[in-house]
Amino acid sequence: MSIRYELRQLPSIPTPKAKNMGKFNTYDNIPIRYATWEAKTTSNKGTICLFTGRGEFIEKYYQVIEKLISRGFNVAMMDWRGQGLSHRRLVDPFKGHVSSFQNYQKDLQHFMTEIVLPDCRPPYFALAHSMGGAILLNHAKQHANWFERIILTAPMLRLASSKFMSHKMIDKASKLLYALGQARQYVPGGQPDYFTKMAFKDNPLTSDRGQFLLQKDWLKMHPDLGIGHPTVGWVTEAMKLMNQFPEPQFAVDVHVPVLIMVAGQDQVIHSPALMEMGSRLRAGKAILIPESKHEILMETNHIREQFWAAFDAFIPGTTVY
Repeated sequence: MSIRYELRQLPSIPTPKAKNMGKFNTYDNIPIRYATWEAKTTSNKGTICLFTGRGEFIEKYYQVIEKLISRGFNVAMMDWRGQGLSHRRLVDPFKGHVSSFQNYQKDLQHFMTEIVLPDCRPPYFALAHSMGGAILLNHAKQHANWFERIILTAPMLRLASSKFMSHKMIDKASKLLYALGQARQYVPGGQPDYFTKMAFKDNPLTSDRGQFLLQKDWLKMHPDLGIGHPTVGWVTEAMKLMNQFPEPQFAVDVHVPVLIMVAGQDQVIHSPALMEMGSRLRAGKAILIPESKHEILMETNHIREQFWAAFDAFIPGTTVY
């Protein structure tokens, strides 16, 4: 295995020992990094496929992985194309770019057929955050769904409005800039290192200072794990996907049980849209955590405990250790 795909380490946090790690190639020959872990118990509870949000990377979820393998699950992860240590196509590697969100769906398919199904024990469950949640919810309405149950934390179903732009305004602006040939350019004001410059008091992601500083430490020690703001093309494609979710038929077509965890203090995603989706799903629901910011799994202990209680109640066969 190339050293490029090895899991990185931080002195301040244990690295869960992986069973396998490396890369697989997608339909368009893009190398995607992956890693798998075995449960710490002998019981066979299946595999949790853990999917990150935009700009995230496998290492950010070490604490989550430890919780899952301690509960008796195998875990499988990959870095989405264009982020983490998967291939980045643009000259500026810090631009968060994708030419089509369908590429993410195809990467998911290759991940399952080449890594998970041959090497990880069933049944299969999915846990996905933000952008990963939107991709997994879109997958859930397909007949060839691999997962028994899906948990989504703050899935990217609709963007929260800011004092500058609403979801609709972002949609219109991205389409205009895309038509002007700006698809591979940062969104206006975009920067390659915005997160490393962000102060804790201004961050929209977590109310836990320790978790916030931990993510900064990852990018200080391993800057190649991070990406900056998205491109116009990424936003345009994300809007195409998000605009499908309010359609009445969408929720009807989702047959797999889905649990949506909603962050009550989310400044990134429009929480009411998540609650509405939970009410429309035929085999799903939404649970609100009122105090949480966007990254529920990187929040305070009190907030994370609420998530794990919901996880244990929703995923069959869970035992807490």
